Amino acid sequence: MSKTRERLVKLILSAVMIALSIAMTRMLPQEMVLALFGQTPLTVRLGLGLIPVYFASMALGPGWGAAVGGLADLLGYFVNPFGGAFFLPITLAAALTAAIPGLVTGRFGRGFGSVACAVYAAGFSSCVITTFLLEILLSTPFFVLFWPRLVSMLIMNAVYVAVEYALLRAFGAMGALQKLRPLSKS
Repeated sequence: MSKTRERLVKLILSAVMIALSIAMTRMLPQEMVLALFGQTPLTVRLGLGLIPVYFASMALGPGWGAAVGGLADLLGYFVNPFGGAFFLPITLAAALTAAIPGLVTGRFGRGFGSVACAVYAAGFSSCVITTFLLEILLSTPFFVLFWPRLVSMLIMNAVYVAVEYALLRAFGAMGALQKLRPLSKS
């Protein structure tokens, strides 16, 4: 595949992943109310919108994953802002978090353990960074926001690991991943 054609395929796949992420984040979220350790109950969103973002990062590489994560967050805000103000650092955190799965799987392969480490590393970093930014934006104490978000992340990441691993195996069996992003032989 020529370089121009390869970039075009990656661009199209990224656009599809952005659209899927927006649809799955903004249109299909479920909400769960958590009251941990005697704190005031908080509503936590459970969504599947990170599945296309993490897949793009693992299949195309960390740069493409960061672009998909950042653009999905930015464009998704204009589709449905969830009643909040736009805060650029949260979008930058989404892009940074989206690069992590690509970095991990690019270095350690696409086995189940690598995918699980990649997803949980991205989830934990997102949980910490975004909670810190929400603390600044909302003037709410960090740990009031952190514990419910951590529980939500742990629940959703179990789903993400299973789905991402299945997707990577399916695309790998078709030979599509080797063409998109061959893994290094280190």
